[in-house]
Formats: sequence, C-alpha cells, structure tokens
Amino acid sequence: MALPHPYRCSRPVAFWIVGLALHLRHATPSRPGALPGGARAATLCGTRIRVPFDTPPPRRPRSADITARCPQCAEFAAEHDYLLLTWDF
Repeated sequence: MALPHPYRCSRPVAFWIVGLALHLRHATPSRPGALPGGARAATLCGTRIRVPFDTPPPRRPRSADITARCPQCAEFAAEHDYLLLTWDF
C-alpha cells in the first residue's frame, strides 16, 4: 500500500496502528517509518503510544487481526475530516 503524498492530499491523514502491548488501534498523524520502533507517538485522542517494531518477512504482523478502534480517535478524526488508513508494521 502506498502512503498518500503529504503535500498533495487535500485532507489531513492519520494511520490506525496498534501500539506495543496494546489490543486497540489508535489513530496517529505520524507517518509509518517516521519514528523508530519503541518511540512514543501522539494519537488523535491525546494518548501517547509506543510505535511497534517492523515485522520481518514472511511473518504476518500480530496486529493484523485487531480491528477494535479507539472511539475518541474516531470521533476526533470525523470532526476534523481526516483520511484514515489502517497500517500494520
């Protein structure tokens, strides 16, 4: 999946990710790969989560089956018209 171009997208972009040791997706405006694994990233709801580490191929990311989303992030994204993408590391 290609990332949207940051200067050509007419809407703000956020990515649904699962932080380390979490079982819920949060939306973050930090682009995948912008922060190293283990770094703290801000989310739309104000929570700071730890960025997961990349999953080496051919393994499948453990977060791939997690679909539960933070309701506060979803509400903020809807109010501010974010383009939301699901991303697994």
